[in-house]
Amino acid sequence: MNTVLIIAGYEFYLLIKNRWLLGFTVIFALLSISLVFVLAGAYQDWLAGGFDRISATISNFVIVLSSLMGILFSSLSFVGDRSDKFADLLASYPIKTHQYVFGKYLGLLLAMALSLFVGFAPVLISSVIISGKAYLQGILITLLSGILLSAMYAAWGALIGCLVQSRLNALAAALIMWFFSVFIYELLLWAFLPHLPFFMQKTSIAVLLSINPAQVVRIGAVFVQGDGVVFGADFYSWQLFFRSITGGIVGSLLIIAHLLFPIVLSILLTRNKK
Repeated sequence: MNTVLIIAGYEFYLLIKNRWLLGFTVIFALLSISLVFVLAGAYQDWLAGGFDRISATISNFVIVLSSLMGILFSSLSFVGDRSDKFADLLASYPIKTHQYVFGKYLGLLLAMALSLFVGFAPVLISSVIISGKAYLQGILITLLSGILLSAMYAAWGALIGCLVQSRLNALAAALIMWFFSVFIYELLLWAFLPHLPFFMQKTSIAVLLSINPAQVVRIGAVFVQGDGVVFGADFYSWQLFFRSITGGIVGSLLIIAHLLFPIVLSILLTRNKK
């Protein structure tokens, strides 16, 4: 455990010094400020209860940026260790493969979570002081969604970093996967779903949405806020299920699977390359 924490601390220190992480922090701060203005009713004509078009758009921006941050920093960091021969240096020490992968992943995740928290903290504190708990739920859900999605995409970034041989390949693969899963996947899903037999559509959409981390977090955030009805009657019934104890367990297992599956593959790949 000490080895994992040492590696995590080193990765955390390296990423904290990265100027690109500072840039993401500034963007998150701007988005959080915008979210507070929306929740406070700065655009009263557009509001439709707790979940409206503007707050949904801002939340989607956070999801897009946090997933991009997670997959980019993680993939480039893992492949960078091999390109710079740092992985070979670590191999000369009594460090097990799972300690290296888990420690590196943990350090990256902590740094990215800190970036999101720092970006949201000023607005979170000021909104509580000014308005109490009125806007706390919306801000916290957006913040936690960003952290969770950065964790999921950082896990896939680790897998990409273990598969490719150069930073350029890692950058290309990370951007392709991010763009496809965040933007293209949903378009393809809604384009081809109507062509399926009607009795297969509901099951198919549930399965296809559950295997995409971006959709899992995006829809899950809506369910947590109790606004699943905006997606239709079927989604509202799913919301009722996932807000139950059994549904909560199923949702938690789904999130754990999204986190562990790429990490376990990364460990196996790294072990085979030694």
